[in-house]
Amino acid sequence: MKKRFWFKGDYRRPFIYKLLRKWHNILTTYEEETGDLPYYYIEPTNIGFLSLAAYKSKAISIEEYSAFRGKGAKRYSGRADLWIQSQSGTTYDIEGKKDWIALSSKNVAAKIDNLLDNASYDANKLSEKSDFSIAVAFLIPYYPKNENPDWKSFKKQVLDIKSHKGDFAAIHICNERIVKDNEIDGKFYPGIAVVGKYV
Repeated sequence: MKKRFWFKGDYRRPFIYKLLRKWHNILTTYEEETGDLPYYYIEPTNIGFLSLAAYKSKAISIEEYSAFRGKGAKRYSGRADLWIQSQSGTTYDIEGKKDWIALSSKNVAAKIDNLLDNASYDANKLSEKSDFSIAVAFLIPYYPKNENPDWKSFKKQVLDIKSHKGDFAAIHICNERIVKDNEIDGKFYPGIAVVGKYV
């Protein structure tokens, strides 16, 4: 079977690798049981799958929770995307942004950096911080139905964490049969990349 998960990052924080490995497993199970592409949907859906992965990693989590942003007179009540407490007690704030990109794009790093900048802005506005705040970019590649997918360049650009602002990255690839059963507007969406930055 073709490899369907890649990770690049700092293994000194093993919870992140464990979280993203569980995330991949959950996406795979969902795809196989439903024939659907879970990552295609909106940003909160992708945050939800990270939250499920936290639970499967024996952590606790809450999504879209009330949180204060800003400081002093400019402090206001809002919502944060995801909070996780690992089994060891380490806490994480996660703010995510999502976008689509052509699988053949040569500008993957620029797209990642833009998403991470926007997510970092949201994470930095949280009034109360966890042990780690993480900006996350969800990047969903697509290719036209009349082309063959070539992951080589996309994978290299995502996993080369020195070429963009990310500190870690993971890629999930869906089973090709399921992808081909889910043509959307003449395009196929074969997987998702997640890139994270500690802020």
